[in-house]
Amino acid sequence: MFFGETLDAAFEELNEVAPAGYAAGLKLRFSGPALVRSTYPAEWTKQYEESLMAFWDPVVVWTLANTGHKRWSALNVPDPLKVMTLAREHGLNYGVVLSLGKLSKRSLLGIARSDREFTDEEINQALRIFTRIHKVVTESKTLTENQLEALRLIAGGDLISAASNKLGISESAIKARLKSARIRLNARSTAEAITRAKEHNLL
Repeated sequence: MFFGETLDAAFEELNEVAPAGYAAGLKLRFSGPALVRSTYPAEWTKQYEESLMAFWDPVVVWTLANTGHKRWSALNVPDPLKVMTLAREHGLNYGVVLSLGKLSKRSLLGIARSDREFTDEEINQALRIFTRIHKVVTESKTLTENQLEALRLIAGGDLISAASNKLGISESAIKARLKSARIRLNARSTAEAITRAKEHNLL
C-alpha cells in the first residue's frame, strides 16, 4: 500500500468526523513533515502560518512529549500566544489532538467541531482512520534515484526527448522510469506522479 487513492479516501473519511476541519502533519522531521493536509478555514491557516504559531501551539507542543489523544479542553499546556482563543474566532471551538509513532516518525492530527465536544466514539473513529494514514506514510517505500531523476526533469519542463538526451539514455528508458514511478505512487499520469512526489517531499 502506498500513496494515492487509498490515502485520499482516508482523508475524505476525516472530513466526515471533523465538521469544522482537521490539520494533519505526517512523519515529522527536522526538515519538515513528509505530508501536511489541512481543511481548517483558509483565513485561520494564513494567520497561523504567518504568525509562526506552530512553535507555541499547545496542540503541537503536547504531541512532542505525548502519544495517544486528548481533548483540547483538557490540555494543560501554556498558551502565551492565545492560539486556542484565536482558533475559536474561526469556529474551531472544540477539538481533539492525536499523536502517533515514535519521535523520529511522529504524526499529529487535530480535529475540530464548532458545536460540541467530540464523543469517545468519534475520537476512536478518528484514531482508526489516522492510524491507517500514519501507517501508509511512515511505512511507504521511497522512489529510486532513477525514478526521481526522470520525474525532476519532466517537472522542470523537459520533454521526453530532452530528458533522454540529458541523461544519455533512450526515450523508452525514460518512459519506463516514469511508468515505474507512476505505479509506485499509484498515479494515473506523470503529472499526478509529480504532484504526489512533491506532496510527500520526494522532489
